[in-house]
Amino acid sequence: MNFDEALRYLLSLGHETVAIKLGLTNTERLLDALSQPQNDYPAVQIAGTNGKGSTAVVLERICRASGIKTGLYTSPHLISITERIRIGGLEITLPEFARLITLVRDAARGLLEEGKLPALPTFFEHVTAAALVAFSEARVQLAILETGLGGRLDATTAALARTIAITPIALDHQEYLGQTLSEIAAEKAAIIRPGVTAIIAPQSPTALEVILRRCAEKRVTPRLVDDHARVINADASGRLRITLKTEADCYE
Repeated sequence: MNFDEALRYLLSLGHETVAIKLGLTNTERLLDALSQPQNDYPAVQIAGTNGKGSTAVVLERICRASGIKTGLYTSPHLISITERIRIGGLEITLPEFARLITLVRDAARGLLEEGKLPALPTFFEHVTAAALVAFSEARVQLAILETGLGGRLDATTAALARTIAITPIALDHQEYLGQTLSEIAAEKAAIIRPGVTAIIAPQSPTALEVILRRCAEKRVTPRLVDDHARVINADASGRLRITLKTEADCYE
């Protein structure tokens, strides 16, 4: 497929949020058929309601400035779908995107024909798999993955990130994630698994209670941003100057 054909194919699969109803089975089986590219690099997964995209972008730039070869996966896009997949700060090309989607499509169709999938993976599952393959082929040293919707059933969760971050949680996508803040927080906190490093941004008392309960159940010690980082001085004189002190160092 060329780029236009790849995009038409993706759009034929339906709205991205359909993934929330299907769970992780399609993504996991698809990644198996693609030789589990997510196992070729460590990953950070970022969930939340407010600021998860910004957090992903800032983290990627910090890591890249430190000499780490990065892969960044975010959604949605503003202009071109290729914006969702970036390697070393550069979005992939149209031909490369088309090649990756063709690869994923062929793997998905093969699984469907073999009876290993009940239906074709969704738009978001296809693009997520394409991103994970792209990062493997590029031999990135770190992948940064922004969840698309929720966390428990989000396709990025199949990557089994070693580090997870949860930005502030609020009411969002209630038709998919739940009607209350507690229900929504539980969906997003479900990315916390045994053995992960969990970094938690400031939360409302309700959301924090849910997150801490999940951490306790999975025996994970959360790293609360309020406890580990704080702004010492912010002086706006033409440009904003911020001094940030963490338990590791002081940054300006």
